[in-house]
Amino acid sequence: MRYETSFKELILGAEEEILPLIIGLNLKILEVKNVEFPQVREKRVDKLYISEYNGKKFVLHIEFQLYYQKWFPIRMLGYFVDIKTQFPDTEIWQIVFTLGQITESSIAQKTPVGGIEYSFKVIDLSKIPSEIFLSSSNPNINAFGILSSDIDVKRLIQKLSSYNLDEDKLLSILSKIYLLSFAVKRDKEVLKAMEDFSTIDITKTELFKMGEEKGLKEGIEKGIEKGLKEGIEKGQKEGMLEAILLDMKIKFGSKAKAMIKKIKEIDDLEKLKRIKKAIIKAKSIKDIEKILENSSRK
Repeated sequence: MRYETSFKELILGAEEEILPLIIGLNLKILEVKNVEFPQVREKRVDKLYISEYNGKKFVLHIEFQLYYQKWFPIRMLGYFVDIKTQFPDTEIWQIVFTLGQITESSIAQKTPVGGIEYSFKVIDLSKIPSEIFLSSSNPNINAFGILSSDIDVKRLIQKLSSYNLDEDKLLSILSKIYLLSFAVKRDKEVLKAMEDFSTIDITKTELFKMGEEKGLKEGIEKGIEKGLKEGIEKGQKEGMLEAILLDMKIKFGSKAKAMIKKIKEIDDLEKLKRIKKAIIKAKSIKDIEKILENSSRK
């Protein structure tokens, strides 16, 4: 899941501060462990740490589960057995981070297995007050505020913009926030807030750049599957069209609705390529309207 990948990337290197904030305990992260378990379907756990709380060491196992899966509790049990095999003399803490779309009961905190009741802790990230994340001076930790149900999106983007961050660093964080915003249905708010800050060039975000690469890749893949020249061209058109629609939504939001309808009717790959390049340079939706008018005359 792209949401979970963004979450993991934001947490990387900030564990010492972010995990105590989320879990609510003043624990220490002593070591990050990379462990693979070939016995289970999911070979790698999301995050495994050697930690300490009140002077006692333990293994902290973190999983990100944003959507309900029937067999997830059994997978967690499999992880527990494998972790205990590698760390037989150490206490194991298992914590699952989720969002408000699924309840703690549906993700099954207690799983009866052969008469033994096995359990793990579930933390709903949407219930954590956004101020906990926004009070930090670490922009990666601020970014987690997008998951809080009480977040003021404009304030979040404003705080990130106030840092003297390298442009690439800022745009990378904003891209991750945008992806996470889909999980909590705040994507439109994020786009609007980003547009309101002239210091943010949304055309340089990873999401915006991703469109062209995705179009080319999908075009080639679909063409190879059909094994015909026509198939390749059709796949490229579909991929390029999808890339354009993604770019339009990111840059112009709701203003792009009428324009998107017209673009979907274009069946000429070269015209689509010209439109794709024009979006990057366009300063307003009117610039795209001119391109469409010129294209219709050719």
